[in-house]
Amino acid sequence: MTSEESTETVTTSNSQENQEAQDSSTELEARMRGYIDVAIRASTESIMHNMQLYMDQQARTQQEWNRQLMETVNQKLAQFEQVNLNNNNQTISQHPCNSSQDSQQRTIAVETNEETTQAQKTIAE
Repeated sequence: MTSEESTETVTTSNSQENQEAQDSSTELEARMRGYIDVAIRASTESIMHNMQLYMDQQARTQQEWNRQLMETVNQKLAQFEQVNLNNNNQTISQHPCNSSQDSQQRTIAVETNEETTQAQKTIAE
């Protein structure tokens, strides 16, 4: 075996080792990329799921708050309506000549309150 043949054999051997190392490296990179991709997808899905749970909980909290607010508003409107009716009744008692006008005003006030209540119920739903 001559030195040229030895050099050629070593070069070929090194070349094959380099090729095998590159193949192993490429395979390892592909596996690492696959693992990283799976990890990122799992993390993203977990975050999205947790965000959905949080948003659902916030929506339920907001609906409950709206319901309580509507109850309070309706109670206050009912109180004002009762005070208004009591004041109108006292006015009628004191001024019998204005009874038709007061009756019309009460009718308008009741209709307005009913429309307001209906609008509030629609908003609450």
